[in-house]
Amino acid sequence: MNSASSLPVLLPTILPRIPFLLVCIAGIVIGLMQLSSHRKPAILVLVASGLLGLNFAISLGLNLLSLQRAQNGGGHAELAVLFGVFGFVQAILSAAGYATLIGAAFVGRNPTPVAPA
Repeated sequence: MNSASSLPVLLPTILPRIPFLLVCIAGIVIGLMQLSSHRKPAILVLVASGLLGLNFAISLGLNLLSLQRAQNGGGHAELAVLFGVFGFVQAILSAAGYATLIGAAFVGRNPTPVAPA
């Protein structure tokens, strides 16, 4: 299967995900810009954006692979196993990416002193 012939089929799956990809790219750019002033949060944002961007790439790759398997007569059982494995990998990457973003929100902050009651 050539990638030019699959573009019209993949376009409806790519277009709704472009905002998410733009957010991942913005996270990388902002993380790089803040690296000198807020090192720990910036590194965590870079890691999280990379993980979520990788998740995006795996999702597109899985769509491409399923199209290829369907065009080449791949069986449903084989596709189910592929979707299961890649779905698990995507779930782990998403959880790690969002957990890292949550960590970035709180790392390096000084605790607020509690006033005595």
